[in-house]
Amino acid sequence: MREIKFRAWDITNKQMFQVHSLGSKWSSEESLMYGDGRFPIMQYTGLHDKNGKEIWEGDIVHTFSRVGRGFRDRGVDKVHYSDITARWYPLDIVVTEMCEVIGDIYSNPELVKEVK
Repeated sequence: MREIKFRAWDITNKQMFQVHSLGSKWSSEESLMYGDGRFPIMQYTGLHDKNGKEIWEGDIVHTFSRVGRGFRDRGVDKVHYSDITARWYPLDIVVTEMCEVIGDIYSNPELVKEVK
């Protein structure tokens, strides 16, 4: 069973922090928001990249897929959960041991432009 963890981005202070308990302070709309609505919440996927770094919802990852005996560079993508397939995209279709977290959508908004 995977570990369930959350983190949040403080929009005002522009920093990421661990959320130890959601309690009753969260609301679900377009995205999960904590407290007074200035803290978007991200969930841990339970996976690690090639450097052992935890992969979280909202991370920007450089991905590869297996092709025959080799690998194909899939480029840069944003990690998100698909309610339709009940899976973390693109992590369900790539070789996670080859992917690398290069940032996240809040700390590194310039990387979002590279997402395909």
